[in-house]
Amino acid sequence: MLALDIETLGLLQTPLPALTCVCLYSDQAEHRLRFYKVSEEVFEQNKTQLLDELDRATCLAGFNAVEFDLEFIRLFLHVPDAQANAWMLKCIDPFMVAKHMLRTQCGLNHLLWLNGLPCKTGTGSDAIRLAEDERWDELLDYCLMDARLTYTLCTLPSIRFSTVLRGKHVRGLMWHFFFAYERQQSKALVLPTIVELHGADEEEFAFND
Repeated sequence: MLALDIETLGLLQTPLPALTCVCLYSDQAEHRLRFYKVSEEVFEQNKTQLLDELDRATCLAGFNAVEFDLEFIRLFLHVPDAQANAWMLKCIDPFMVAKHMLRTQCGLNHLLWLNGLPCKTGTGSDAIRLAEDERWDELLDYCLMDARLTYTLCTLPSIRFSTVLRGKHVRGLMWHFFFAYERQQSKALVLPTIVELHGADEEEFAFND
């Protein structure tokens, strides 16, 4: 699994703001790639390395990577749609699971806290200020921290999305969810199709987005 995070000078909008850096993290390597205020040669070298790493990875992980990070990279670096689509189809993205499967939204820090993991120490606006002040090492450290935290979250055996709901990535867009509750409350719950029963107080269900 290869986790990624990007920092930019703004959101997806027209005109597109600058991509300042991209950081990649796995259990074997980490990459800190800057795209803002670098020479054309360094820009092209970092672009080639980034696209190669994203293409070669068997699985990607990101938080809101499908709708933001990967889409921003596609637009900013003029990546062909087919190439970017292949990245998105192999990306584990807890934000997308929460938003489109569970119909809720949560931040990375909330999921990290729920799962007993260390939390982020800054925000996207902090990253913008670091770039504007040309504090490159601090910017890259912050971006890499996000990628590392996302990797740690996405490599858990299962991810806790609430105090009672856990999800486990199976393959592709398939997730299994484990919802524990008191039996006397079960009639008040509306669940997707249940595929397997695991005892008196836990049920598992799975579906594709």
